[in-house]
Amino acid sequence: MGVPAGQRAIYRFTGLEQGMYLRRYWSSACIGCTMKPRCTPSDYRRIARWEHELVLEAAQRRLDRMPNAMTTRRRTVEHVFGTFKHWMGYTHFLTRRFANVSTEMSLHGIQPQARNSDTGVLESHKGHEAGGCVKHPRFLV
Repeated sequence: MGVPAGQRAIYRFTGLEQGMYLRRYWSSACIGCTMKPRCTPSDYRRIARWEHELVLEAAQRRLDRMPNAMTTRRRTVEHVFGTFKHWMGYTHFLTRRFANVSTEMSLHGIQPQARNSDTGVLESHKGHEAGGCVKHPRFLV
C-alpha cells in the first residue's frame, strides 16, 4: 500500500470499529516528507482499510470490465424471482432488509403446505393411502 510520495505504508494493527475489522497502515517517512503539508495535517498519514476491501475492489474491477452486468442480472435473475412472487399473489415484499425478506420468502415457501392442512388433507410421503393422501388427525374430530 502506498502513500502520495511513493513511500510504502506499513501495516501497524487491526482494530474493531462499528462491527468491522479495520487494518491500519502508515509510513514512518511522513515526518521528513516534502509533500506532508499537502497530504495530512497530522504527524502521519494513516490509512484504514476494511478487512474485506480487497473483495469489494475485485467486484468493482469486474463491473468496470463488464458495465452492463447489472442490467443483464436485472433482466435474467431478478425477473424470475419477480415472476415467482407474482404467481404467489404478491407483487412486492412487505418487509425490508435481507433477514426480514428472507423470512418472508420462507413463509411463502410453506404457504402451499398450510393451504393443504386447512382443507384437512396432507400429502403422504409414503403414499400408502388411496391417492397418496391421508386425513390429518387434527381434522378428524
